[in-house]
Amino acid sequence: MQGLHVDSLFRFLYPPNWFVAESGDFDARMVEVESPDRMAWLSIRIQSDRTPEEMLREALETMTGEYEGLQSDAVEAAIDGRIARGYDLEFVSFDFPVGGMIRTIDTPEGALLVMGQWLNFDVDDTPVSHADVIAAIMTSIELAFEDDDD
Repeated sequence: MQGLHVDSLFRFLYPPNWFVAESGDFDARMVEVESPDRMAWLSIRIQSDRTPEEMLREALETMTGEYEGLQSDAVEAAIDGRIARGYDLEFVSFDFPVGGMIRTIDTPEGALLVMGQWLNFDVDDTPVSHADVIAAIMTSIELAFEDDDD
C-alpha cells in the first residue's frame, strides 16, 4: 500500500511510512514529504507571485550559502512530461555526502518548485536507497492542469 497526496494542482504517491505535512495558503503553499529516519525529504512549493526563474535562483542561492563547496549541475528534466529546469546537487553536511535536486515549472497558479535532499549512502541493509524513493516520488507526480498550447 502507498500514500497518495492530492492538491488542486498536482498529486503524487509516497511510501506509507513517510510523513507528509502541508502549510501555507492557496497563493503560497508547500507540501513536504520526509522519510521516517529524517535522512531524506522532498518539498513542493507553489507561489502565485513568483516566476520559476526567481524561485530557482533563490533556491540555488540559499543552498550555495548554506553549504560550502556545494556542486550544482544545471539540468533539464521532466515533471509529468513537462520540461522542468533546475539543478542536481552534491554537498557535504555534518561530514555526510548528500545528494539533492531543484526543479521548477510554470503553472496557471504560479511557479512550482520541487526540492529534495537525501543521504548519498545506504544507512541499512536495504536494496532501495533514499535517492531511489525520491526519484519514484518525482516520477509519480501528476499535474492537474493543461498547457494553453495543448
